[in-house]
Amino acid sequence: VARLIKGGDQVCCRCGAPLPPDIPSMAWHLDHTEDRTGYLGPAHKECNEKAARAKPKRQNRRRSRDWF
Repeated sequence: VARLIKGGDQVCCRCGAPLPPDIPSMAWHLDHTEDRTGYLGPAHKECNEKAARAKPKRQNRRRSRDWF
């Protein structure tokens, strides 16, 4: 995905704005579907984090071990 971004013509899968070819790798994320089974594509870091904050918090997280 990084090579595609560096080649240009990539847009944020959340907002549709272009991802400039010189964007640092820390400024974009590879966004995934809500059920975490696939990928939506590259997204601005801010767009991806905003979408994560908008989701309700998961209450029933799986744990590696149940502590008493």
